[in-house]
Formats: sequence, structure tokens, C-alpha cells
Amino acid sequence: LILLLAFSGCTNNPWEDYIKPADGTADQNLIETIRGREELSLFAGLVVQSGWDKELEATRMHTVWAPGNTAMASVGSDITGNPDKLKAFIANHIVAEIKPAAGNNLIYRIRMAGGKMLLVDNINQTIDGVKLSNPLDIAATNGLLHIISAPLVPRKTVWELVESLAPDYRHAT
Repeated sequence: LILLLAFSGCTNNPWEDYIKPADGTADQNLIETIRGREELSLFAGLVVQSGWDKELEATRMHTVWAPGNTAMASVGSDITGNPDKLKAFIANHIVAEIKPAAGNNLIYRIRMAGGKMLLVDNINQTIDGVKLSNPLDIAATNGLLHIISAPLVPRKTVWELVESLAPDYRHAT
């Protein structure tokens, strides 16, 4: 009877302690992590509006470079008001693999989800010339988040550039 009372008085479950995530371990997916940061509220709204939130909820691993609210102020309504341009804009901030910046002294080109190639410079902590903010490598259950100081607006391809000049140059049509 004494032994039974002694065991029933123990409230600490060793199994719960064993399976509890370590400090610093992510417990939210990427879209939850983005939504949870006040400085990314404008970007989070556009991610949801574009439909990319479904992909960032999934278990597939991604890396997202998210511009802060002050950086998002420079994004015009020509992008935010056009669903196709908005999807391309958000896709230019996402890659379907893990790309850490901290402790990685590499410079490389990466194909973003929208198909555009961007230069990642981990030595200077930039992507396409845009500075990454601290903290680097914010962990989520399905990837990494980096906060950047400016939006990554997709540049025109050569063909898009030729088409945009077509009215002025007959040989382009």
C-alpha cells in the first residue's frame, strides 16, 4: 500500500521528458513561422493570397527568403493586384530545399520555385544582392526561413524583354 501511494504521488512522467523537443527545435511549419512574426505580416498576407500557404504547410522541405514589412512597402499594386504576377513574386522567394546561411561559406546560383536563377552569397550573407537580417536560419518543421531587407522582384527573361520592346523595334515582332 505504501509503495502504491509513493508511485501515485509521482507526477513527473519520464517518457514525456524523453520525447519533449530540445530547446531551439522548431514546432511550427513555415507558414505558421512566417505568420508568427509581426515584421512579416505583409509578406504572410501575400503568401496566403497567392495560394503558396498550402505548399508551405506541407511536409516537403523549403527555404523561404521573406522581406520585412518595411521592404514590402516598395512592392507596387502592379504585382499585388495581379494574381499571376503575385504568384511569380512569391515563388521568387522560395526554393524547394534546405539552404542554410549560417556557417556556410559558399557562393552559388539557385533556381527559385518560379524558375528564376538567383545568386546566393553566404560569405556576405546576401541573396541576389539583398542583405539577410539576423537571426539567420530560422527553423521550421518543414524548412528554413530567412528575413531579407528588400523584396526579390523577378527580373524579365530575355524574351520578355524583347516583347516589351517590340512596339519600338519592328525586328522584334
